[in-house]
Amino acid sequence: MTSDDKRDLQGTFGAKTNAAVHQDYAADAALSRTLIADLRAMMIKSVTAKRLFEMSDAQGISVRFMRGREETAYVPEFKTVFMTITPRTRATARLALLYAGALREAEQNILGFKRPGVEADDDSWVTQNAVKNVDMIKYMCAIAREIYELNQDYTEFLDSIAAFGHNDIYKALTNKASDEDLLRLYAQKEHIDVREG
Repeated sequence: MTSDDKRDLQGTFGAKTNAAVHQDYAADAALSRTLIADLRAMMIKSVTAKRLFEMSDAQGISVRFMRGREETAYVPEFKTVFMTITPRTRATARLALLYAGALREAEQNILGFKRPGVEADDDSWVTQNAVKNVDMIKYMCAIAREIYELNQDYTEFLDSIAAFGHNDIYKALTNKASDEDLLRLYAQKEHIDVREG
């Protein structure tokens, strides 16, 4: 890089282009506690959700909120759920189901059913991830079904399942489809090939 190139960069980005930028993405703790309480309250009448909450509390699963551009939930560590929220985030059925799915993934980790590492061959990696995802979707669908059965006028959870694109899996579950059939449905929806057996 010539000195003219460096000058152009500094002119564009300022003289401190190489300085480290430290930014805190943690969400407000009080807001986070309120949001978790609200999400749990939305699902507390679901037997499946209640069991996940009890498991989470007993196992010490922590939930960390971060500010972001969209609402997501993921489990990058053994017993930690990360949720990203926006300034407009409120407790919704969609976010509640994401939270429940993440709790199920944390439980999978505790049970020894982890996402494959980089050493896994491509087929194993895709299949293991698909099996984990289908398992989480099954829990989300069970919660939606249980809440709907308690109040059939309240469809926000079922609407969220449909918005996630899991309606076919939900219908298959209500028709008592096998795990293999659910995996095939998921693979079709995601346009992936999974190894059966």
